Amino acid sequence: EMFSNYFRSDAIRILVVLVALVFSVPYLGIQLRASGFLFNVLTDQMFDVTTGMILLSLVVILYVASGGLRAVAYVDTMQCIL
Repeated sequence: EMFSNYFRSDAIRILVVLVALVFSVPYLGIQLRASGFLFNVLTDQMFDVTTGMILLSLVVILYVASGGLRAVAYVDTMQCIL
């Protein structure tokens, strides 16, 4: 919105969204893959990386869907302490 008003163009708004998507989608994929790998290592290879990634993704979806931003803040606080 700020860039659109400053440059007086709606094309910059679309460009900002595209750049954000180009960087955020691979970042999320890498984070999910890393969490699946971590789950694989911590469970002594009881689950493969893909299964761990899917399980942890489901956990994140469940606590975000059930508790919203408050649940995210609580989980992030616990992760920080751990």
